[in-house]
Amino acid sequence: MKTIICILSIFISVSSISQIVPKSRFIGGSVSMYYAKRSTLNLDEFNTRISPQFGKFLSEKWSIQSGFNYQYRSFEIKNEFDGSIAVKNRTNVFGINIGASRYIPITDKFYFTLNAFASGNFALTENIEPETSNRSNIPVNIGVGPGVTYFPHPRWMVQANFGALQFQTNFNDLVEPDIFVGFQFSTFTSGISVSYILRPRMKRVKE
Repeated sequence: MKTIICILSIFISVSSISQIVPKSRFIGGSVSMYYAKRSTLNLDEFNTRISPQFGKFLSEKWSIQSGFNYQYRSFEIKNEFDGSIAVKNRTNVFGINIGASRYIPITDKFYFTLNAFASGNFALTENIEPETSNRSNIPVNIGVGPGVTYFPHPRWMVQANFGALQFQTNFNDLVEPDIFVGFQFSTFTSGISVSYILRPRMKRVKE
């Protein structure tokens, strides 16, 4: 009986070892690409996004992070009868973001996370067909959302988010600002991000 208790105690102590080292820094981000071709609508859509991210673990439970992103989107609809281009535009988006995350351990390597964030973007849309004036808008977001974090190695971290409860306002040059408040759910709202962890240097003790 004592042997079983001893084994269980060792197992619990090992499994509770945190992968998060306070004052560690991490650098990483996500890259995503999307292409859709819908024959019923004669539609072609391409979307790619690059989002570098930098952060620091304040403790075993909290981290702060910031980064920027670039997104390119092209959209084209062809005429059903003669195949000519009816609508074509492309959009470039530049943005910055800041956030904080709370880590709740499930196992020693797997964490449930709650993320709070704020972001601002500038989007410029070029209307190629029909040829009209370019359109710009500035979406601003504030929100919170759930996610998961996995540490496959002490130096590596993989994160995924699953939607967000957010407030969004969109300033544009055509009409009054749009306002959205609600929960948006998707499999990976921000995609899967991979980060490399830089552990803090240990101070040498002088003899």
